[in-house]
Amino acid sequence: MKRAKLLSIAVAGSLCALALIGCGGKTEAAKPAAKSEAKAKGIPLKYNFNNSEAHYAAGDPASYGLKAFTDHLKANGPDVFDVKIFYGNQLAAKIDETLPALKSGGFEVGGEPYGNLGGVTKAFMPLNFPFLMRTWDDADKYWKGPVGQRMRADAEKDMGIKIIWSMYIGFRDITNSRAPIHKPADMKGLKIRTMNDPYQVAAMGALGASPTPMAWSELFTALQQKVVDAQENPIMNIYNAKMYEVQKYVTKTGHNFTWAGTFVSKEWFDKLPPNAQKLLLDAGAAAEKACFDQLKVVETRMEKELVEKYGMQIYTPTAEEAAAFQKTCKSVYEDIRKVIGDDYYNLIMKEMNVK
Repeated sequence: MKRAKLLSIAVAGSLCALALIGCGGKTEAAKPAAKSEAKAKGIPLKYNFNNSEAHYAAGDPASYGLKAFTDHLKANGPDVFDVKIFYGNQLAAKIDETLPALKSGGFEVGGEPYGNLGGVTKAFMPLNFPFLMRTWDDADKYWKGPVGQRMRADAEKDMGIKIIWSMYIGFRDITNSRAPIHKPADMKGLKIRTMNDPYQVAAMGALGASPTPMAWSELFTALQQKVVDAQENPIMNIYNAKMYEVQKYVTKTGHNFTWAGTFVSKEWFDKLPPNAQKLLLDAGAAAEKACFDQLKVVETRMEKELVEKYGMQIYTPTAEEAAAFQKTCKSVYEDIRKVIGDDYYNLIMKEMNVK
């Protein structure tokens, strides 16, 4: 009776198909079960995570977020989910592999930088405004406020996914080997590598640079061989890729902020019991906070080392210089406005206090 009662609870607490795993025929049911076998394992939760397991020891913010996520699940619902982490994108390495796998049940949790999702949704178009956010608080407010909520809702509708949490990767800054950059005029003629994103290309072009879209894997060699003079990335990427070996100057333009999404199939999520849905979202909130807090710590340390240990020169534009960069990129604002419409555009400008 005790075993049957436990089994009944397991069935009620999981997805129907998942809960029936391990419940065989009559012969199997008649066998006396060991205590560990009788306990429900929980809803399978295979998590395809980008970084290696070793990244946590190195202080990687996303890995801190993952630990906070799993710690929350263990502490607040140890029997709800059966979590298995697959490090280093073992199960899927790009979005056209991740989305089908989530929807078919190949794994339950995956992720991708929002900047890579332009081919499947326009939901994250508001992340393309250059020089829109100036501080960490700006970025946090933008993602958690009305605009961030709308982006998540649009992504769910377009992609059939539910965003569980977002990895904060950081503000994108410009490095170059030519000279310090203090104002838009200093960008003139600068051969700068960009991602293959039309709005990033347009922003760099508006500043007077010569944008050159290029794969990340090709970037270091291109800088080394002077194919390009400059590039733009978050400080963490600049540091980890050892760009100090081929670049001298960093300008804290912070022209865009980079996030990566962590999501599940919306259909799968909607079938979860309410307590499991809440547990998953609460774990995601804990992960997001841990990632954000750790990023600020890591970036501060890395900036200091880039200067003191590796000899880079880092310049932070004044408020007036930052405003000049933003004004120079107004044409990009108008391009995005045409895509998202006046009402949405005005909401964004009001939220970020842009005149």
